[in-house]
Amino acid sequence: MAAASKGQFPQAVILSCLDLRVPVEDVFDQSIADIFVGRVAGNIENVDQLGSMEFAEAGAGVNPLMVSGHEACGAMKGACEGVALENLIE
Repeated sequence: MAAASKGQFPQAVILSCLDLRVPVEDVFDQSIADIFVGRVAGNIENVDQLGSMEFAEAGAGVNPLMVSGHEACGAMKGACEGVALENLIE
């Protein structure tokens, strides 16, 4: 992680769910600063996430890009059941 203070050289960018039971770095046996991870409930791409992924590719030269989901996602279950929140899009 000390090398990250001199620059960012991640191996991949991964869009993942916010769920804390699925720590992306552990799943892929990576340390902090080895990969860019975008976490959002339901691993849904939006303009902000897309901009971050574009930066990872164009600004930091990251390739590949991965979208990672998991079983028993509470955000997906809530969307299917019609849970309406002020800032979470169904």
